[in-house]
Amino acid sequence: MRQFLIYFKLLRAHNCLIAMLAVAVGQYLTVGFIPEHLNHFALAAAFFVCAFGNLVNDIRDVDSDKINHPKRALPTGAVSIDRARTLSCFLLIISLILTIWLSWPGRVIILAGLILVTLYNLSLKRLPYWGNLAVSLLSGFTFLLGGIETIDATGDHLLALFTFPGPMIPAIFGLLMHFGREIIKDVADIGGDAIDNSRTAPIKHGKATPLAIAYFLFLILMIFSIVVYWVGWFKPVYLYMTLGFVILPLIVQMVLLGLNPDAKRCLMISSIVKLQMIPGIIALILGKNY
Repeated sequence: MRQFLIYFKLLRAHNCLIAMLAVAVGQYLTVGFIPEHLNHFALAAAFFVCAFGNLVNDIRDVDSDKINHPKRALPTGAVSIDRARTLSCFLLIISLILTIWLSWPGRVIILAGLILVTLYNLSLKRLPYWGNLAVSLLSGFTFLLGGIETIDATGDHLLALFTFPGPMIPAIFGLLMHFGREIIKDVADIGGDAIDNSRTAPIKHGKATPLAIAYFLFLILMIFSIVVYWVGWFKPVYLYMTLGFVILPLIVQMVLLGLNPDAKRCLMISSIVKLQMIPGIIALILGKNY
């Protein structure tokens, strides 16, 4: 049981389960979705791609994590680097095998995700904003994968994807929320990232400019959240949940962050923003009005 928990945390399996949920939500929110058409292989592929990315990230960050996240499995030695590398290869192979049961656009999404997560870990994460954008795009990809794997009445995967409101709405939400959160997380990780010779936005430009960009992204997110309700795509329950669990808490968090943007508070708020994604997804599910 202890070994299971170690690997569960190493892969950050809870994030991988959220990726699976995002694919299912992307399918559910696609116009013309039929429950019997839920593609379980797409859900599994999202899980393994996410796990692969998390593991490669920890392998690359083992030195900086000794400062930023000293209790993780690799810095503590609970799992060896060699074993982690072997496991990452296994996760990659499983991800590729699962594409056999996806549509060709779905395969493109998975391959693009694998390429992007690899580039992120090799170089993008150490560059200002580019790493943040990569993670945000990967978040949006999960919802789009769900939409692509939902066949509309004409049998056209791409038409189902680009029919609004559909999976584009949660994909935009995910991109904006992750982009802002990742910037704040970079502020929290300044200490370890500096040792790792990273050139993240806070290291290169200081805290003020990146945090201002995060504020701007969250402002767009809040406005967009109201607009999709105003045009009639979602029921009142969506609005109530979004206001109560996403918008108002974000405003409070931004005020607190502005008062004292130290590493500890940035880490706390980035963790809270991650948790807010769950009620945000639930609001979309319960509030669907098409």
